[in-house]
Amino acid sequence: MASLPSLRPNRPLPDTPPWPTNRVVLPPRRKISLACTNCRSKKIRCDGTNPFCSECIRSGSRCLYENVDKRKTETWRIAVNDLEQKNHQLGSLVQSLKCDSFPEAVERLRQLRGDQHQQPDRHEEITVGTPGFSDTSSSSFGLATSINPYLAASVDRPSASRSVSDNDGLVDLGYANLPCEDMTRHAVNAFKTCGATLFHVMSQETLDVLIQKVYQHDPGVTPSDVCQLCALAAVGSQYCTNEIPAFAKEAYYQHAFVLLDQLEDDDLAHMRVFTCLAVYLVMLKSTSARTMTASGLNVARTYIETRLQDTNEEDQLEWARVYRTLACTECFLSSTLGYELDLRADEIKLIDDLADAESAMNPNNEINSQIMQRYVFNIAFLSAQVYECFRLSDHICMDDLHTLSAQLDTWHRELPPCLQLSSLTSGESNTSECVRRPLLFMHMSHISSHITLYERIVSTTLKDAMGASDKQMIREVFRLPADAIRIYGSFAQQLARIIKLLYDEEAVLVRCWLTIHASFHATIVLLMLATQHLALAVPQPSILKDMEHIGGCLKVLQYCANYDIAAMRLVDIVSPLFNRLWQMIENPNDVDKIAPSFLLSDTPGAPRISAGLAHVVHQVVATMGLRYQEIWV
Repeated sequence: MASLPSLRPNRPLPDTPPWPTNRVVLPPRRKISLACTNCRSKKIRCDGTNPFCSECIRSGSRCLYENVDKRKTETWRIAVNDLEQKNHQLGSLVQSLKCDSFPEAVERLRQLRGDQHQQPDRHEEITVGTPGFSDTSSSSFGLATSINPYLAASVDRPSASRSVSDNDGLVDLGYANLPCEDMTRHAVNAFKTCGATLFHVMSQETLDVLIQKVYQHDPGVTPSDVCQLCALAAVGSQYCTNEIPAFAKEAYYQHAFVLLDQLEDDDLAHMRVFTCLAVYLVMLKSTSARTMTASGLNVARTYIETRLQDTNEEDQLEWARVYRTLACTECFLSSTLGYELDLRADEIKLIDDLADAESAMNPNNEINSQIMQRYVFNIAFLSAQVYECFRLSDHICMDDLHTLSAQLDTWHRELPPCLQLSSLTSGESNTSECVRRPLLFMHMSHISSHITLYERIVSTTLKDAMGASDKQMIREVFRLPADAIRIYGSFAQQLARIIKLLYDEEAVLVRCWLTIHASFHATIVLLMLATQHLALAVPQPSILKDMEHIGGCLKVLQYCANYDIAAMRLVDIVSPLFNRLWQMIENPNDVDKIAPSFLLSDTPGAPRISAGLAHVVHQVVATMGLRYQEIWV
């Protein structure tokens, strides 16, 4: 049998290499310990450069690095130990719940949930100050060089004025198991304080009668009474996040939803319940809110066609006010989720007629809930029109844009003195919390509409350049009118100041989509403004002021992200951009090492911009076209 061929060479290797000794030998390939998530998902080689790698710069992709290298054995060992510990804790919990009596198990579970909500105060947080900002005050909006939405964020805390006992539970009233009367009154009062000024559902007198009938075993109580009370309490329970237990919030919503089928021909009750459930779902960022709103509008249209003319004047006013709230919710959802506004011309006229009747009853324009609801609907309707202008066509009609901008200015100009923002910031105002916070919300909505108009213009103008390189994108951005950038940048700064005022007064509602939406929009426009100031070498104090406003809006987003999924997702989008931009401000020389800079235009003497900064601008412009259906559930 022939022997196997030798694996060794048959002749000795030469003493000298066969190639020329003067040849340049390439250094060994550099090994990186951590690749970005984009390169890892595409299974391509990453050079590991921070803040973004060369491959992501070339392709115009988002470059994110995970803080942990999951390939290391020690990382997996720590993860496995954590899972084993959690598994042991859950096993112990299950064993503790296996009690002899069901009430004892419920009590233990309630105690567990109560312990879970013992959160630190939102001002007891560690903030790494940056040059130029104060980090000594608890209400300071100092920035952090690396913002972490889970470490730097603060959480909601129960108010000191009311503490719900862990012993509060469901009460059997014979026809339903509802949370106790004290808890229900607390939820209803939260709605009165936070939302009743802007959204009319029912009068306080009607609400007091409902509570009395339901909890005093009134023989005349009906499923409609229970359904309406539960629907309104469900909304109020979301305003006081930590003060109403989760089982109570779920009970309110489930009872209201189940009893809808028993309302029969009570159209006004149907509208009230659909309105409340829609607002409840908006707070949970559920797109099902649109279905609830559409159902309420269908009930209202049936009422208009069949019974409106036979209703007395007082009931017509009550119906019209509830309908205005329903229509306002429709406008808000249309502009947010991006669908066609479902309001007819005759329905808009009904709301205008209601405004005329209320104006006649209040000739001196004294501040009350009716006058605020009137102007809130008007700005919500204008916001829906802003989106509608861009939804129908990819091409911008400048006449329509000028018309919408003029209408927004007219809305603000025609505000009565009692509703002007200056009346709150002058120091002479003694308005209550029920009025002060809704006024700030109303002006936030107005400024957000202006900013949305600007974002739509930018995203539509740069649509053709979105698939291009960072170089082409940045050049298109700097061709935008300088006046528009300055005007809308000032809008974003003003919006950031209002958001800061709400935060300093501890008036931020963690699930309020209006606040989350406004904080995100202000952050995006201010990021664009800061990048342009940085590219044009504007004096550093102006750039630091932009970053301070951005940091304030991000702090509010992080605060809301502890409870709200949409806020959490928005933080994940804008926080990396802010961190990268801040890194460029702190270490401008390191940015140029990533990729060569280029001229902003082909004209002689044009300023240069780093490729890293251009990449941030590209990402900011892409974020302006975000569809909110993607961050809702």
